[in-house]
Amino acid sequence: MKRFTLILSLLFIPVLSYASAPNAVERSGIMEPAQVLRSGIETLTGYMNQNNNPEPAKLGLYLDQNIAPYFDFKRMASWAAGRTYRYMTQQQRAQLSVHIKSEFMGMLVNRLAGYRKSRIEYLNPRGNLARGKVVLGVRIYTDNRYPLEIDFKLYRGKQAWKVYDVVANGASAVSHFRNDFVRHNRQQRTMRRY
Repeated sequence: MKRFTLILSLLFIPVLSYASAPNAVERSGIMEPAQVLRSGIETLTGYMNQNNNPEPAKLGLYLDQNIAPYFDFKRMASWAAGRTYRYMTQQQRAQLSVHIKSEFMGMLVNRLAGYRKSRIEYLNPRGNLARGKVVLGVRIYTDNRYPLEIDFKLYRGKQAWKVYDVVANGASAVSHFRNDFVRHNRQQRTMRRY
């Protein structure tokens, strides 16, 4: 849990928010992922600068409306459940997806409430745009700390680039959810035995 809390404590930026100029749109109508990331960071930092200490409820609503649609929580749930996912009912899959979204966004809200200005460096994209998968990195320079690196793993969906994992200093959000899922299943199996 501490590892995942570290991930979310670093995430004071939205990954995807489509507030940018029309010239940023590719021929396919999908923005380049690096432009989307930069636009999202600027959108949220602008919001945070205008609202020094936003109420958690308002910040949560902002993130839910402007950030959550650009994450693929269904895919995160599929990866978290692993092989078990194919045996789950639609309702169980939906519940897992909602749980992951709720936990991810909830912790993000808690961390964003303590936002302070930092310098952000955009790293060169890795991956293959033509194949529809890319990793976008940012390095965040904060006061009194070493720079923090966050990688956003994206794939190109039918209508937009979607984030399917976030890795902060080597700690993956999807791995955290998978560990939680495995631990939860073990606890349930143990309780059924008694």
